[in-house]
Parts: sequence; structure tokens; C-alpha cells
Amino acid sequence: MLPSVPYLRHTRVSSLAARARPYRLQCRSYPYGGEYSAPSEKGDSYAPSLTRFLNQFSRKCKGNTEEQNEYLESLFVSFLNACRDLDDEAFINRRNRRFNLALFEAVFAAVSDNSFKNRKLIEGTLDEAKIRMLDNDQAFLEASLKATTQTANVRTRLQRAREIVGSL
Repeated sequence: MLPSVPYLRHTRVSSLAARARPYRLQCRSYPYGGEYSAPSEKGDSYAPSLTRFLNQFSRKCKGNTEEQNEYLESLFVSFLNACRDLDDEAFINRRNRRFNLALFEAVFAAVSDNSFKNRKLIEGTLDEAKIRMLDNDQAFLEASLKATTQTANVRTRLQRAREIVGSL
């Protein structure tokens, strides 16, 4: 369970983990950190419907070994650790003051891309200025405002995040 990880007691990291928790609960059928890996692992193969995509990913995760589940959880925890220096509201939508899931997912997918491919953990810290640039990017915004589960919009968000935020 995430709260038992010692460095998650850092105020900003635990705050981010708490804000991400509703997403985790919404996708609770995924083992450990698997739900957070869907955008990273399968983002390029996403096709509507979101429900079908998540169900397929969930079925795939059921076949994971304990070692794979531990790695996925560690990858997500390393992402939270990379967020430790971010402002508490780095992933909060400035317009409606709610957790910005589209931004969070896109940043996670971009940042974890190389680490996941090489089966390593994320090292370093995120650049808040790049996250703000992504949040203000016109193409990202348009892909986040309507028809958010459309394949083209999902791909646009992931592509813009990779271009602007990049990988650690």
C-alpha cells in the first residue's frame, strides 16, 4: 500500500498521492500500481472505448507475476518521488480547482516512458515549468476539454506531454 512507503510521508508527495487516490479507487481491479501504468504501457495502442481499453489492460494485468506488480508499484512510487519538489497544486486545474487527471496521466506517461521500456525506476525530479507549459499548451487543452476518450485526443495529450515534459 502506498502510504507505507517511507518517503511518501513527504508532505507534497503524500498530498499528490491523496489526490491521485480517487483514480486508483476507480480502477481498483488493477493490481498494485498497474492502473497507473496503463497510459504509459498501452497509451499508443489506445482505441475507444475507454472502458474496453481499461478492461483489456486489467485482464492483461491479471497475468502479471508478483515481480511485475512490484515493479509497477515501484515505478509509480518513483514517479511520486519525482514530484516531491512540485507545488501542491501542480496537478490542480486552475479553472475549476479539481485534480486534473488528464494532465497527471499525460505527465506520468511521458516521464515514465523510458524507465518503463528499460524496466528501471524514474530518477530525478520533475520540472514544474514544463508541466505548466503543457497545461497551457493549446493542443493539449483542446484534447483535454471535450471528447477526452477519443483516440485522437488521447494520442494528442500523450504526444504533447512527451514533447514538452519529456522523460526522466
